[in-house]
Amino acid sequence: MFVREDRKKPVIIPTEDFKAMLKALRGESIGLKHMPAEWWRIFLYIAYYLGLRRGEILGLTWGQVSLETLEARVLAPTSKGRKERVVPMHPKVGGILREWRSSHPDISPKDPVLPCPTIPTGTSMRTGTPSRRQQGFRMGNTMFQKTAVPLVPQS
Repeated sequence: MFVREDRKKPVIIPTEDFKAMLKALRGESIGLKHMPAEWWRIFLYIAYYLGLRRGEILGLTWGQVSLETLEARVLAPTSKGRKERVVPMHPKVGGILREWRSSHPDISPKDPVLPCPTIPTGTSMRTGTPSRRQQGFRMGNTMFQKTAVPLVPQS
């Protein structure tokens, strides 16, 4: 007889932690070296309101975002389940993304929403350097440490 195990529930960032991270990003002493605080602010809003994973956020292009219908299309290659899905967007995120896009006038649909020139696209097996995903995790961990928000939810 097989016993069905419950799937792990997704980790949801507590509102207090989300606010603490945004507040820390406004501080001058945070000292982020890879990406500016505004980049991280956009990253956090997308993660919090759309529920996307780091790899999904870093793989999101402007062609996958509709600011008119307030939707984001997550493509299968960047999705954990390898399934394409459409995610509704909170109007606040739509406004933030409109501002972000207007500050980068020469954008095409193929351009990433959050360009990350410090992360190479090679994989560690092929080039010997950390993959885009691994470096994204490192950058995220550094940001969480700087904001004093725990990486693992406290029970």
